[in-house]
Amino acid sequence: DLWQGLLWQDLRAALGQKSLPELVRELGGEPVPARPERMPERLSVFGISTLPPIFLDVLQAYGRFRPLRIYALQPAPVMWGEVESEKEWKKRALKRAEARAGRPVREDDLHEERGNPLIGSLGRTGREFFNLLVDRDAHDVPLKFRQPAGDSLLARLQRWTFEVFQDQPEERKPLLEGDESVTINSCHGPMREAEVLRDYLLRRFAGDDTLRPRDVVVMMPDPEGYAPYLRATFGNMEDGMPEFFPYSIVDREPRRESHLVDAFFDLLEFFDGRATNREVLDLLDSIALRARFGLEDDDLNTFRGWIRDCHAHWGLDGDHRRHFGSTETDEHTWRHALDRMALGFSMRGNGSRTWEGVLPFDEMEGENVLRFAKLS
Repeated sequence: DLWQGLLWQDLRAALGQKSLPELVRELGGEPVPARPERMPERLSVFGISTLPPIFLDVLQAYGRFRPLRIYALQPAPVMWGEVESEKEWKKRALKRAEARAGRPVREDDLHEERGNPLIGSLGRTGREFFNLLVDRDAHDVPLKFRQPAGDSLLARLQRWTFEVFQDQPEERKPLLEGDESVTINSCHGPMREAEVLRDYLLRRFAGDDTLRPRDVVVMMPDPEGYAPYLRATFGNMEDGMPEFFPYSIVDREPRRESHLVDAFFDLLEFFDGRATNREVLDLLDSIALRARFGLEDDDLNTFRGWIRDCHAHWGLDGDHRRHFGSTETDEHTWRHALDRMALGFSMRGNGSRTWEGVLPFDEMEGENVLRFAKLS
């Protein structure tokens, strides 16, 4: 909408800072780098299946002054970006056939060579990435491709994928006896999938002395979703199975992978927030802080009662509350609540006796003294 563009222009003018596209455009137009000594002598990019166009523009600007190599996966020795999915092919072929015939044409009447539908349907992200590279005049380094060999079902599929523009795979042949190169298992849920995978791998390891765990890669659409099932299956072997099965789960968010990392980010977010009693209790209930300070369920239940009775609602202190536009007072902050608890060590308030305006919290005795040390 027009108003959005005008709004962004006004914000850009008010802030006085150039946007990322503006900076990238200026970077690409520089005749010489501003600080060549800070640029690496060469740059290699690998392990990337795709990149946003603006990042490629930055790399292209670097490549004008220094050697740049991008290593990208290419499944066949053809111009991968020209391979079309079946849907794309049908749309293009129908349009061309109708233009020639001057009338509507059915899909069944198409007689054009469409190529391999498998690589066209499964490689869209990679194909688009290759097209972005070609649009930026990337030079393709000639590589020597090796055609897949073998008579297994997987090898035959690989050869068909390798020969992209063949409509049909090679002549059908009976499966080799014991060929498990491609198997399909129908499972009722992710837990059962993990169990079937475990049994399959154990059977393969038992039948092949040369096979090692480092030779196995298991691909899945959602590592986060499968992680608990894999841990439950491979981390608790049943009777008659190896006690330990080495494995690791990658491509997970660091916060999901480590309780310590999760607690660290929670702390960072906590100090940027209002420090409410709920946020503090959630931090104390985290696995990392429980382990660090030896907190038990009874401790947390006691803390909840103290926080309620001492009226700790939000804010570290009055100054912290002021930053959020509230009154600069320690009332109902953590400073006031902790002062009440600490004063309870020295004197009893009996509901009315104060010291410098602070009412002691009378629950500070016995084992609660040790609990307060954990809280403070």
